Parts: sequence; C-alpha cells; structure tokens
Amino acid sequence: MLTFAEARRVVGARWPDYSVAPYGYETDTDWLLLLLPETAGGRIAAVSKATGVIRWINETSGEYTQERPVGSHRVRN
Repeated sequence: MLTFAEARRVVGARWPDYSVAPYGYETDTDWLLLLLPETAGGRIAAVSKATGVIRWINETSGEYTQERPVGSHRVRN
C-alpha cells in the first residue's frame, strides 16, 4: 500500500516541473494530490494506493472530495 508521502514523491519524480502540495485528500482507493499553485489548470493527480498508477482528474470530477484531508495543510486566513 502506497503512502501519501510516497505518492507525492512518485508524482514529483515523474513530473518535476510541477510542485505537489504537502496536503491533499484521500478516497478509499486513491490519494488526491494537488498541484501548486492550486489553480494550475485544475489538474489533480489521483494516485492508486494499491498500485501507484497515476491518472489525472479535475476539480469537477465526481471522484474529487475534500472530506478526508491528509498531509500538512496550510492555515487559511
């Protein structure tokens, strides 16, 4: 089972031009990694916890959720 930190490293290594946020969300099957700045095309990396396979979704996808936060979230003013 891939951890959140490992998923961040996989995406960062494969796409070094992207900055992966230290926070994101999870579903039962995927880690949802956010790119910085958060407005970077609305692309969200959905990384399979079981296999590490990366696919891209956007913030309007039915799979996207903010209900289960993970990582180090920034403080919003």
